[in-house]
Amino acid sequence: MTDKHYFLGSNSGSGFFSLYGELSTDTIDRFYILKGGPGCGKSSFMKKIASHASESGYSVEYVHCSGDPDSLDGIIIPALHLAYADGTAPHVLEPLYPALRESYIDLGAFYDSSSIQTQRETLLKLNKQYKKLYAQAYSLLSSLGPISENIRARLLDENILQKIARRTEGIASREFKKHRGNSFGARKYFLSAHTCKGLVSFAPDMLKPFSRVYCLDNRYGFAFTMLEQLKNLAQDFSLQVVICPDPLQPKYIAHLLIPELSLAFTSIQFKHAYRHIRLDAMVEKSLKTEHRNSIKHLENSYKNILDEATLCLSKAKALHDELEAVYNGHVDFNGVYELATKYCEAISAN
Repeated sequence: MTDKHYFLGSNSGSGFFSLYGELSTDTIDRFYILKGGPGCGKSSFMKKIASHASESGYSVEYVHCSGDPDSLDGIIIPALHLAYADGTAPHVLEPLYPALRESYIDLGAFYDSSSIQTQRETLLKLNKQYKKLYAQAYSLLSSLGPISENIRARLLDENILQKIARRTEGIASREFKKHRGNSFGARKYFLSAHTCKGLVSFAPDMLKPFSRVYCLDNRYGFAFTMLEQLKNLAQDFSLQVVICPDPLQPKYIAHLLIPELSLAFTSIQFKHAYRHIRLDAMVEKSLKTEHRNSIKHLENSYKNILDEATLCLSKAKALHDELEAVYNGHVDFNGVYELATKYCEAISAN
């Protein structure tokens, strides 16, 4: 039994970036969309069901919240083709096939609405404050992409692009050719996210089961180029892949997983690497020397801005915790857990 942990949302340079549409796939027969505001027990509801499924011998995929990585935004039980997800902002989900596949679970029904009215001013204030901090964090994160692109542009020339292409084709020929698949398919999820705790990454644990993991140097962003080319070649060979975007720049691939070949490619350092592809060494020494000071300055700026954005996310999380604590006092949690128990019993009936 192998559980998986990942994100379907990311705090990126373009704001909150959602991959929650990945949940609405043909592999899910029953998809429950949870509705309800802060503090009504959505994460606790899913944790109870996930715990029961695990105790019943099922593998569970845990979708963590990028705002609070200790909280869940979704769970998937693949063997049962069953999923639950928080369908509220910023990752609003609505049924594609109401009642046929997707159904709502309204946990907001367990609010004591009349007593909540006594906290009106406090709730309005906290809501406004934490959203303002998120806006500040996203404003800071939006400046990181241009810094990364500036570094890439200084060093990534046609000569290096040709070297990357040749190396990529060699890897694909060696790894893909003997294992041509039947049809190309791709899942997407984030293996890491920049959160209130800084970078939280499930990549090391998610990479461990793969027998061959290629680690690609990525100080200058070259790994993104190779990973995109590897994805295209995997498509040519009709392989099933998992595409894991970079959390800050989701247009780029950070990890490419090919489970059917027990093969993975990653842009992070991994101590159990099968091979290390030294992309950064492709840069001519004279070019590195020419841009050394400017790149160091850009890298320092990048780190400082990211630290400041993380501080904003941390402050936003603290305020959101206060908001949820106020709501918690006006929620019938016995009712929430009793309802969760009914869904656990349905799992036991399978």
